[in-house]
Amino acid sequence: MENNIIYSKIRSITKTFVEIPSWKVMLSLILPFVVLFFATPSFQIINEHWDPIIKQAENPFLSRNYPAHSHASKLAFRFIPAIIVGWLHLSIKGIIIWQYINGALLFYVSALVIEKLTKNKFLAFYTIMLTAFIFSGKVSFINFKDTFDSLILVLLLLCFLNPNKILLFLLILVSSFIDERALVCSGFIFLYYFYLQIEHKKYRLYLVTIFFSWFIYFSIRTFLANFFGLQTSTGGVDFKTMSLNLNFAPLSIWQAFEGGWIVVLIFISSIFYSHRFFLILLLGQLLIILFIAFLVFDVTRSLVYLYPLLIIAIVFLNKNILHRKKIEYYTFLAMIISFLYPSYCSAGDTNNWLLPLPLKLIFEYFTS
Repeated sequence: MENNIIYSKIRSITKTFVEIPSWKVMLSLILPFVVLFFATPSFQIINEHWDPIIKQAENPFLSRNYPAHSHASKLAFRFIPAIIVGWLHLSIKGIIIWQYINGALLFYVSALVIEKLTKNKFLAFYTIMLTAFIFSGKVSFINFKDTFDSLILVLLLLCFLNPNKILLFLLILVSSFIDERALVCSGFIFLYYFYLQIEHKKYRLYLVTIFFSWFIYFSIRTFLANFFGLQTSTGGVDFKTMSLNLNFAPLSIWQAFEGGWIVVLIFISSIFYSHRFFLILLLGQLLIILFIAFLVFDVTRSLVYLYPLLIIAIVFLNKNILHRKKIEYYTFLAMIISFLYPSYCSAGDTNNWLLPLPLKLIFEYFTS
């Protein structure tokens, strides 16, 4: 790796950049434009996609009837964004700007977490760049609907920083009331404290706190269902939808991490013999998220909830003395592969290519 001339030159340039005190902030503000250049959405605002959250913001705990298969019918217990939208009196454009801010925050927090846990600025830089080139980093900028996946990932990533118990409790609880998938995703946080933080003298208190947040979530949800009549439709969450998603299953799974699978698979292979119990739990958590993702229509978007696994893999490999010198290069290689791979989004029996801006302009010029 040290003999790789191209890598050495890029590392040298990177070293100059990461020595700037505010490099994480600067890069987090630049990368949204990079994302939009290489994966340009239509920027078309369809009011019917936004009406449900605007109405929910007027009264977040009012039960409403929507078609069973619609996205709106799943919003009942995802009321945190509606409360904030109502409190700030956000318009549709205001919500889109908020989503863009969430995306930029995800870049910053990803770099912050990796730098804090690995003490390696290069690794933090390659991670933030890798994040921008996979769907987890793109979702806030290209999905013109009321989705707050980046905000959820930001809240869950903050859980890796050994926060106090009250904050850990709130981070998981609040993220779960933004989208139920956050509750499932928080299983990665549990495994992180169960295994990677076992040397922490209070790690058991973290585990109890996570369990308690899950308990309170279901308690609040039961209360809201019984006293306000809130309910979530299961329409469109079924094996028929899964059968559609299976058409692009290999591509969908690849698109979860793209080049980042290099890091994840090396991580899995490194614990195959020495940490079997942890591996079983980890694979179980991965399969649960995969299963849930394929049960719903927007499978690629649902697979962004695997993102904490990438963070765990990087942190673990950095702790492993056999991989400490190599993990930086693995992440760099993952970044390059993800940069070269086109931006695709799978949903049902479709797999759409999000065109780079120059190609999109050419396509629209000749088809208009």
